Amino acid sequence: MHDKAQQALTTTPEVMARVVCTALLAGPLTYDEGARVLERVGLAQPVQQALDDHTVCYPPSLDSAVLEPLYPDRLAEDFLALQSPGSGVDGWPADPWTAKAACHFVTPDVENTMVLFPVGSMRAIIILVDTAHRWPHVGESQLFPLLREHPWLARLAGNRALLGLAELPGIDIATLQAIEAIVPLSQHDAWADLGIAAVAQRLAELRLAAATAPEDVADVYTKVFQPLHHAGLRAEALAANAKALEIYERLANESASFLPHLAGTLNNRAMLLHSSGNTDEALQLAEAAVATTSDLAGRGMAGYEHPTALGTLSAVLSAVGPVGDAIEAAAAATQAWQEMTSRHATPGLALARFGHASLLLRAKRHEEALVAADDAIARLRELTYGDPTAYAPDLRVPLRCGLKHWQSRDEPRKQLPRLLRAPSSISSWRIPMSAGSVWRRSSRIFL
Repeated sequence: MHDKAQQALTTTPEVMARVVCTALLAGPLTYDEGARVLERVGLAQPVQQALDDHTVCYPPSLDSAVLEPLYPDRLAEDFLALQSPGSGVDGWPADPWTAKAACHFVTPDVENTMVLFPVGSMRAIIILVDTAHRWPHVGESQLFPLLREHPWLARLAGNRALLGLAELPGIDIATLQAIEAIVPLSQHDAWADLGIAAVAQRLAELRLAAATAPEDVADVYTKVFQPLHHAGLRAEALAANAKALEIYERLANESASFLPHLAGTLNNRAMLLHSSGNTDEALQLAEAAVATTSDLAGRGMAGYEHPTALGTLSAVLSAVGPVGDAIEAAAAATQAWQEMTSRHATPGLALARFGHASLLLRAKRHEEALVAADDAIARLRELTYGDPTAYAPDLRVPLRCGLKHWQSRDEPRKQLPRLLRAPSSISSWRIPMSAGSVWRRSSRIFL
């Protein structure tokens, strides 16, 4: 106990074991933070005395810190697993308190419609994932029930936790589906893209094992495409898309009801090939997608597939042909989105508008580009206030378009303040419960 060996410890061994488990989950914290954590997990002993005694036994490596974890990590994970009921190890009495400690610790609070995740939440999830790899009962009794109830915790913990979760042999499909449902796996999130792709692949394996109808198999391959694409796994994404495309081509020949699925699959492949530099094949597929969606419109079955396909065609044409052709396709995409009255078409219209603005700027049609960019900024600003994760990055293009316009007219000082009212930097935002996302940067406020 170093220089404090003579200090009498009043914390009982049972309570000290609980503090050791809490320290493993939470990690080193300030004194006030550590006290709040021990209060959350419901220790029966005075918190101040428990912290002081733990500091004597486990001197902090950081000045003014408390709750120094037990090291090395594997020893600490073994201790947590043995303290948890269900280890199957004879001669080591488990503590039922441990089974609920993590849940009490990481369960988020709600204040004024804001979700506040306790300090140390991400570390706790990562520790539980790592422990569950060698001690399955920790996953079954603690980790999986916790994530089914609060799947945002896995998302916030990022790639490390998600990759580990996807590799757990005993993870159930309900837990993976809970993570998928809280934010669609198709949404781009650099903090978690690789982990999201791993979760999507694991879900695809489980779903394929249960799928029998061709349309169900195609749907599985379609759902896994976007996560693989966002993670940079292009070969895997193309392989999944090819399998879906093969099935939908066959099904569309049998029933027109599968034409929307075929159009979407063609569009996805064109988009990925375009981003990979394979513009010739991408152009063929984009044209096929537009032809399919035009067929849908003729049948009175038009939906989001048509403006989406036109937008992809515009992007491909901008790389392979005269900019005028790309502008024409972009204008058609914008018009198609405007004809859709649902509020869910707003993101598509906003993105189509700024794509159109970029092409107009490239053609030196500055006044038209300015109008389109202003409209895109207004629409994206409204969307970003509700969902910062999904739309804030998209503001960069219309902002850049507007800036280039005014720089070309030597008027930047006059116009910059208006442009910069757009929330392009929102690292201090909180998490609205009504929003469909939790942003990693926002989580730093609470973690």
